[in-house]
Formats: sequence, C-alpha cells, structure tokens
Amino acid sequence: MTINGSTATFPVRGLLEFLATTGRTGRLVLQADPQLGLLALRSGRLVAAGLGAADELPLLVTPSDVSALGDLLVDLVSLPGGRFSFHPDGVDGADDGFDVFEALTIAREVEDADVDAFPPDTPLRLVVEPRFGTATVPPDLWEVLARLGDGTTLEAVADELGLGHAAVRRRVDGLVRLGLAEIAVPTTATI
Repeated sequence: MTINGSTATFPVRGLLEFLATTGRTGRLVLQADPQLGLLALRSGRLVAAGLGAADELPLLVTPSDVSALGDLLVDLVSLPGGRFSFHPDGVDGADDGFDVFEALTIAREVEDADVDAFPPDTPLRLVVEPRFGTATVPPDLWEVLARLGDGTTLEAVADELGLGHAAVRRRVDGLVRLGLAEIAVPTTATI
C-alpha cells in the first residue's frame, strides 16, 4: 500500500521512525522543491539514500558507515515542508542496512554541532579579497555562494534555495574554509 502525505503534517524524522518500527520495505520519496530526496528501506533498515534536484532522480548511495548516513539524513530530515510518498516495492536484497534510530541519533548530533557553529540568523558576506588566485568550488557550494550578500543570513539562503538549515550551514562552512565567505561582523563607528 502506497502512503502519501505532507511533511508539514508528518515530519520526515517521525515518518522514518514509523517505517523502521513497522519493519517496512520500500522507497520513501521526499519532494520539497527544488530538492528531491529518496530513501530505500528493507525490513525497517536504511539501505540507501540520495538527495538531488527535483528535476532529476537522485543517485542512491549506500554509505560505508552509519556516520556517513547520519550526515546525509541531516539534509533529508531538514528539508522544508513538502510532500512524501512511500512505495512498498523496488528494494531487493538482504535485510542488512543501518538501524534507523542509530542513524537519526547521529543526524541529531550533527545538527546540534551545526547550530553551535552557525546559528540561522548568522550574517554572512563574500570575502572582499580572497587569499588565493584560483579555487575550485563544488556545484553545491556555488548555489550558496551566488546568494551571499553583505548581511545575508543562513536562514534567508536556506529559504531561497529550499534547503534545510543544516545543509546550508555545512555549505557555508565549506565556503569559509575555502576563504570565499566570512561572518559579517558589524562595524562600529568611531567618534
């Protein structure tokens, strides 16, 4: 039986806990424009997940460990309101995989660490004079970089991109490490 609904009514975290507790096998599709998430479960265990643009089917990956899955879950559970559908088919193989509750606990720890690093109202800006001549910026960081202005906040970028705050925090952290973005500290006037 296919299950459909709104992630505003039934949040992703609770939905995953329900599917794990009831030992479901199938594909969970999360649609939160412009993002599309996909999770595969076998007997209530997570076996693969993916996140991508809504106009293409995301590539399902099987993380090598539960920590890597926890990082991906942060992005999936923090997607803004959208729709979900659970299809009880299309997941073949053994019942091995990751315990959903353990992965969600790790995702919560990652989220908590992200909030400590950059609260949602953190003002950001582009670095005026980068320390280097050339840098390679991955595509997921470009979409955040293109939206940074003097005083733009993490929350504003997340809302504009339709991403969760945790996903944007990690991308901003990548831009800060590349030396392309910084926290916009207000300047104080001297008299």
